[in-house]
Amino acid sequence: MILKVIIIGMSFLFLFNIIFAQGGKLLSKKEFDYKKTEYYKRISEKKDFAKLEKTKTWIFDRVKTYLISYSSDSLQINGLLITPVNEGKHPCIIFNKGGTGSSGNLSMGGSLLKLAYFSANGYVVISTQFRGQGGSEGREDLGGNEIDDVISLVDVLGELECADTSRIGMFGWSRGGMTTYITLRRTNMIKAAVIGAGISNLFTFAESDPRVEALYAKLIPGYKTNRKKVLTERSAVFWAEEICKTTQILLMHYRNDTIVDPEQSLEMANELYRVNQPFRFMFYEEGGHNILSKSKEGLIMVLGWFDRFLKTPEERRKSKLETID
Repeated sequence: MILKVIIIGMSFLFLFNIIFAQGGKLLSKKEFDYKKTEYYKRISEKKDFAKLEKTKTWIFDRVKTYLISYSSDSLQINGLLITPVNEGKHPCIIFNKGGTGSSGNLSMGGSLLKLAYFSANGYVVISTQFRGQGGSEGREDLGGNEIDDVISLVDVLGELECADTSRIGMFGWSRGGMTTYITLRRTNMIKAAVIGAGISNLFTFAESDPRVEALYAKLIPGYKTNRKKVLTERSAVFWAEEICKTTQILLMHYRNDTIVDPEQSLEMANELYRVNQPFRFMFYEEGGHNILSKSKEGLIMVLGWFDRFLKTPEERRKSKLETID
């Protein structure tokens, strides 16, 4: 009888281990062809389609693109995954998008092209739609619990055979810059980060546009009753000393950015300098809010930063730093 109980117990333990060993963050991964997206259909109708197609062919010949869903705080979150076609382990980039609501959804157009560019140059690239956006479950929580959606991507990368999770970079733009700052406060897993036009002080950002206060009230739980506390928690200038000291940071901003004032990056650069955080600050004279949409120089700068800190010497020798014409 005792032997029977032991055998049953061991069988249950074996089954339990199998079930939970198979479990993971990644719930689904579905490959898709960018030529079937609405973006491709739109550009194919333009007169300069031949040129556009030529500049993009080399990128999409080198990558595989997937729509993914994964778990974060018991929610199902949607995202995008792009991997090099070459076999082997590759360094990784987590991309934190900008925007709010439907305007901030990852698009299958420009966003896809830019992220595929990095993957075509040897990176596993992954990005989240955040809770409450892009069909993800939950409520949008600006700079709050949505940070769990970003950190969960590290676990998702750990489930991919092609991803080397000892070499993870993070790239955040605008709202995604704020997201990156907060993430770097919570984890030391990120070796290098690029923050473009990032929001570092939510108090002064609200002063720049009267519409922002209403946005905060809608997207930040507890804002109306605890404004100072919730904005401080999301503003990196007040806790720059808590950002991971081993993460190599590149700040980028355009002088004539009319959406996120350059003071957001200038103030953050001063704070990083004050706390002896290693960083570089690139300040561009002309452009706009999104440096990557118009600047070949910007693309090369971002890729070069990640190559410097995430690739091996051999991988760097093989890198051609190709860009989009």
